[in-house]
Amino acid sequence: RNKRMLARLKALAATLPFDAAFARRVAEVEAELRALEMLTLRALAEQGSEAATAWPAGSILHVLGSELQQKTGALLVQALGERGVIDYPDDAEAGRLPGPEAGPGITADFLYRRAVTIYGGSNEIQRNLIARHWLGA
Repeated sequence: RNKRMLARLKALAATLPFDAAFARRVAEVEAELRALEMLTLRALAEQGSEAATAWPAGSILHVLGSELQQKTGALLVQALGERGVIDYPDDAEAGRLPGPEAGPGITADFLYRRAVTIYGGSNEIQRNLIARHWLGA
């Protein structure tokens, strides 16, 4: 999901004028996604081994992945600008939409993704599990 969201963000950003600060935030999200991908590959490679117990992979991946979804979604809505408040039905015909062709579903998905830090164990609980693992508490 994070990769698809970033690809959508970059495609939308390529069609609209943006300042350097926005471009920097997109680059930061891309760097975070690459780091998340490397951590995921590490967790998969270590699965079932003694090394897997050295770090709370599931909790870390949940926190980083869910927060990245929210950051990317916020940038997508920001990219739409004032058009971000327009209802873009997923099945709408692109020719009659008031904003960019890539607009449908962005705001609705952003609002839905606000819950990703809650389902699967809230990020606060996941952070407590991470702290217990590292601190031995």
